[in-house]
Amino acid sequence: MNLTPRPPAATPMAVNPTPTADATPVTRPDRLVIDTAEMAHLLTQGKAKYLSRIVHSFARHNGHWWLDNTTEWLCITDQDYTTRLDQLADQ
Repeated sequence: MNLTPRPPAATPMAVNPTPTADATPVTRPDRLVIDTAEMAHLLTQGKAKYLSRIVHSFARHNGHWWLDNTTEWLCITDQDYTTRLDQLADQ
């Protein structure tokens, strides 16, 4: 599983983005760090979900992807990276 973010495609959309009617706006998370104990609680309650049965270093919570940094979880804010994680989660 390759988690390296891919560069955006060179399309007119990438050069001059225009929102479409069905485009979902990207919202910022309330905070960028969650401590390990809180994320464990969220995972136990089903309010967060790991990337897969095997990959537990990434979790999705409240519409955002988080990276386990051993002592805390960091919110991933790079849109290309989160798109790639969404694709991997759907496999």
